[in-house]
Amino acid sequence: MKLSDQEKRERRRRFLQMSFPEKADHIITYYKAHIVIIILALIVIISCISGYLTSKTPILYAAEINVVFGDDSRKALYSDFPGKNGLDPRRNEIRVYSGLYLTASSGEETHSYSYASGIKIMGAIDAEKMDIVFMNREAYDILSGRGYLMELSGLIEGEPFSDRRTKPELVSNSVILSDNSLEIALDETISPGQKTTRAENAIRVNNCSLLKNEHPDGDIYLGVIANSPRIDKAADYILCLLNS
Repeated sequence: MKLSDQEKRERRRRFLQMSFPEKADHIITYYKAHIVIIILALIVIISCISGYLTSKTPILYAAEINVVFGDDSRKALYSDFPGKNGLDPRRNEIRVYSGLYLTASSGEETHSYSYASGIKIMGAIDAEKMDIVFMNREAYDILSGRGYLMELSGLIEGEPFSDRRTKPELVSNSVILSDNSLEIALDETISPGQKTTRAENAIRVNNCSLLKNEHPDGDIYLGVIANSPRIDKAADYILCLLNS
């Protein structure tokens, strides 16, 4: 029902005569729904603004497989790279997959963890969201054998990698080109056969200064995923790592 001007003035007069607690109670009673809607709207707006201000664009996706780095090393390896590459570290980052584990062991406990990690790795590779990989020798053998790692000799040939200080310590490994394991599973009379080649598809990075605080049990290797759409950034990262 529409109020007359006189009724509106009377209500305003009564409201002005109320004490502060009475005014607060009156507002909450008559405008509760409006207040709730306004509060929810403010929460959504603040959340959106906060998400925008704190979100970062991934410039590279890195993975740690069978290796664990300390906080200082991880900061030097990942957090400092955007700034060194001329990008705003508040808006850009290296997105890291950590805690991954691969093994050829048939032990029940390690096999299930390795299987789960393998699914996650394959999913990230298929989605083109894995670019560089830090790994131990076992993980390197597995990823190389499956053909996940790209040949690096062409990526890092010539300047600026020709300098003695930045010359990468390339290592080679076997890559399975084809095998007949499926045929064997279907027909046991078929003899096993496998075609392999060798490729320089990793860099030994133990001596890099950014890893000086790490004392792994064995070598640490860095590889680049073959289907990475950010090959140029991966090359920049390798150069930055070797120059640090």
